[in-house]
Amino acid sequence: MPSPDTAPPDPSRPDEAAIAAEAARLRRADRARQAFVAPWSRRRARRVGVVALVLGILGPLAGTAVALLLVPAQAGDVLPPDEDRTALLDVRATVRTVDATSGEMLVRLVVERSATTPEEENDLFASGALTEEVVLVVNDDAGQSAITLPAGQPPGTATATIPLAESRATRYPVDRYRATLLVAALRDGDQDRPIPVRLSVRSSDTGFTLDVAEEALTDDAAIVELAVARRGTVIGWAGFFVLVCWLLAIASASLGWTTVVHGIGSPAWSWGFLIGVLFALPPLRNALPGNPPSGSLVDLAAFYWAVGIVALTLVAMVGSWNIRVRRAPQEPDSPTPRT
Repeated sequence: MPSPDTAPPDPSRPDEAAIAAEAARLRRADRARQAFVAPWSRRRARRVGVVALVLGILGPLAGTAVALLLVPAQAGDVLPPDEDRTALLDVRATVRTVDATSGEMLVRLVVERSATTPEEENDLFASGALTEEVVLVVNDDAGQSAITLPAGQPPGTATATIPLAESRATRYPVDRYRATLLVAALRDGDQDRPIPVRLSVRSSDTGFTLDVAEEALTDDAAIVELAVARRGTVIGWAGFFVLVCWLLAIASASLGWTTVVHGIGSPAWSWGFLIGVLFALPPLRNALPGNPPSGSLVDLAAFYWAVGIVALTLVAMVGSWNIRVRRAPQEPDSPTPRT
């Protein structure tokens, strides 16, 4: 006869692991019931209410403090002027607009007498006006453009369109670009007579951040390669939009699953919820900062899926109700299952 240690297991005795798993499942079910089904106790409701009130007060205050302390009041310098560089002309470039859809960046150039060279040593100016014609060469979307600054007048301002490279707007909000800004000045347009230029760059675009990836300053030209990326707030809001889309899609699908699979009548508010979500998602998507084009990363990651799931859930619920009306016309919301 087999010894007690080698005796086969008794199928009538439940496995200890199965008992422990069932106990854990019951505990989770009870916690879920206490959290979402059973009425809360006064103590619990008061505690959660106090926490919500504190967060509701501290959240806007913290956001206001962060905005006042971390967001500068003026446009920040991407490339400050080099105080040690001797030049005859100062060119202050301000990035006005970054248009990722068209792949262009609009830059405003302010040309003035350089502060690093004393006025009596700067033969290019007399009483604030140019003593000779100056041709300002700036790269733009067509390659290079020549801007003529006539003699006898202050230099003035100019605009240029700089192309963006290395990414596409459909990668919103993680699209990153490179842009090269070249500025050179020539006396009377003569390439053999370059004018030393001191370049500084700043940005006033609120949707992008600009950083200097590489710069090269010579006697002939000033060249700056800029790294352009979406701001952290834009990326965070787009990520939150993706999360909201999926949460609404899952909530809508759970209503359809309960109605179609379990045959339980849908509450009256569920129809308004589904229709509201279906018509609320497109305006929410169009409100994303930066106006991303159709077919962007956020669309393929969440928006298209959410709209499709909500629409199919609504159609499935309507179809299920029609079938149940035919099977149980007296009680369409609680039909008797067929055996």
